[in-house]
Amino acid sequence: MANQPLAIMKGIWERYTPKQDLSQQEKDKMALEISNRLVYFFQPGDFYYYILNISTQEFEYMSPGIETVLGYKAEEVSLDFFFESIHPEDQKFFVNYENEVSRFLYSLPKEKMFKYKVRMDIRMRKKDGDYTRILYQAMVFDLNEDGSVLRSFGAHTDIGHLKMEGKPTLSFIGFDGEPSYVNVQVNEVLIPIKETLSKRER
Repeated sequence: MANQPLAIMKGIWERYTPKQDLSQQEKDKMALEISNRLVYFFQPGDFYYYILNISTQEFEYMSPGIETVLGYKAEEVSLDFFFESIHPEDQKFFVNYENEVSRFLYSLPKEKMFKYKVRMDIRMRKKDGDYTRILYQAMVFDLNEDGSVLRSFGAHTDIGHLKMEGKPTLSFIGFDGEPSYVNVQVNEVLIPIKETLSKRER
C-alpha cells in the first residue's frame, strides 16, 4: 500500500513510453550527447567561449556564438577590440579585477591554479551600439613549466535580462573542495581622473 503512488507513477510512464533497453555503446553515446547539452543547460543565457593565449595576448579560438551575443563575427574580434567594446565606466573595474586575478592565481600553488574559476560581470557594446551585461567566466587552461599562465579558457554569457544596473563584481569559485571568494574587494591600479576643467576651459 505504501508503494501505491510509486506504482501509479510507473504505470503512467509505461502508458506513454514503451520500454527500451540500450546497449552500453548506445548509453555511452547518449551520455556524451547529454554532456554536450549540459553546457547549454547550465548557462543562464546566450553565450560564446574562447581560448586566450596570454603570452601572445591573442585569441587562439573564438566560438561562432559571439555573433548571437554581440553581433560580431569571430574573425572580427581581437583583444584590443574586445577591450574597447567594454563600457567606458566598466573598463577601470575590468583592469583592476584582472590585476586581482593575477595576484590571486600566482599566490596559489601551481597545482591549485586549475581548481578555480574567475567570475565577474561587465557591460559590453554590441554591434548595434546597445550595451548588455556579460557574465565573464574564465579558468586556467595551460601553464608554462615555471607555473606562469599560458592560456585561459573563457565563456561570456549575456545576462542583460538578469542584471543591467549596478557595479560589476568579482568572485573566485573553487572546485574540488577549494574555498570560494565572492564579491572580492580589490586594490585599484587604475583610478579614473576626475575632470577639474570646466567645459569652457577645455
